[in-house]
Amino acid sequence: SWNGNTSWITTDGKGQVVVLVRTAPYFRVFARDGQFVKAFGEDGLVQSAHSVTVDAQGNLWVTDSAAHVVHKFGPAGQPLMTLGRKGVAGDNTSRDLFNQPNHVAIAPDGAIYVSDGYVNARVVHFSKDGRFVRIIGGVKGSQPGQLQLPHGVALDSGGRILVNDSD
Repeated sequence: SWNGNTSWITTDGKGQVVVLVRTAPYFRVFARDGQFVKAFGEDGLVQSAHSVTVDAQGNLWVTDSAAHVVHKFGPAGQPLMTLGRKGVAGDNTSRDLFNQPNHVAIAPDGAIYVSDGYVNARVVHFSKDGRFVRIIGGVKGSQPGQLQLPHGVALDSGGRILVNDSD
């Protein structure tokens, strides 16, 4: 049974669809034709599953907005990395904390971009091993270099950072 709200849908690059649901099992995987493949992610794994991104290696990057963290899980669901600290909110200047992060983009070189915009107004850039690189935005506003409510981040084929900035 579904028994939960769907928060995000993406593809894994191998012909499968990954559905993120707000109740366990959090990950529901389907073949292109809609046939169920597998489900995983035990209860308590995340507090509020918001979005999922699949990188080139098949790792799943999940934003847990209520817990203020981003999790990286291996293709089989094993925990590999966590950015942020569970239950600890950061401000626009924080290098290692978020305040309700909502999306992740992974660059071809493995660099990590986290949209942190429900409370903050920024995208945080990390190296592939999770080391802080820089803050993009960080000031709420509509002037150049400012963001209102970043609610998504992507990279185009030229390496430009695209931010979905709602208000």
